[in-house]
Amino acid sequence: MKYLRYFLSVLTMLLLTHSISAQNGGNALTFDGTDDYVKVDAGVGSGLNFGGSSQFTASFWVYPNNPGSVVNQYLFHKHLSGIGTAQFSIWLNTGKINCRIDRFSAGGNYFLTGPSAIITQSKWYHIAFVKTATTFEIYVDGILYNTGTIPVLQLGASASTGNVLFGRDNDATFPLNGKMDEIKVWNGARSETQIRQDMYRIENSSTTNLTLYLPLNEGTGQSPTDNGNAPANTVTLGPTSGVDVQDPTWVVSGATAGPGQAIKFDGLDEFGQT
Repeated sequence: MKYLRYFLSVLTMLLLTHSISAQNGGNALTFDGTDDYVKVDAGVGSGLNFGGSSQFTASFWVYPNNPGSVVNQYLFHKHLSGIGTAQFSIWLNTGKINCRIDRFSAGGNYFLTGPSAIITQSKWYHIAFVKTATTFEIYVDGILYNTGTIPVLQLGASASTGNVLFGRDNDATFPLNGKMDEIKVWNGARSETQIRQDMYRIENSSTTNLTLYLPLNEGTGQSPTDNGNAPANTVTLGPTSGVDVQDPTWVVSGATAGPGQAIKFDGLDEFGQT
């Protein structure tokens, strides 16, 4: 009985330290559904210039306030820099996650539409958008949701030096109504196993191929810190480093990410008993 009380006490402390819902105690950004967005400057040396044959992964936690809206809500947008250069987008519509690559008059575009509604509640979801050498892959909470083969014309699109936006597209349309946290962009196509590891992990600038990492834990300020690989990218809330009406607002996060505690067993003789 004495051992039982001790074990339950330890277990209780662990659960209090790392809540049952595994919430992140840091901060996040909330978008008003009108015009808010985060801008990341691309261009030479940024590591964010993707062509049709590029391989990369963009992932983030998102909390939609209106997941069933019939109006597009853009989550990630890599803007083109000219006809024939690649533009990538991923957005939410009626609970489905959709994505596309554009080449416009130099080859049109390719859409990958979600097969069914999967973002159906106002809660935190982890979304990963993977661009391989030939395909799109969408993961929701670490599970493959959709995949499609990109046509050859779009694969031939040149790399764009356009900026990367989160929470809206470059045309000031289709804004997100909700929150985002733990934004990561990888220079390479992450596997399903890697995505499941990444989604809960706090990264740093020494993490291989992590081109952009916005933990969004500042809770204040106009320029979130990029903790990805050097050199750091220039990031602003809204269009400038000053106060703008397009700035998302800092809030306390509840995303299922961040450090936590658990009990480790040695594989030999350790056990818990109730």
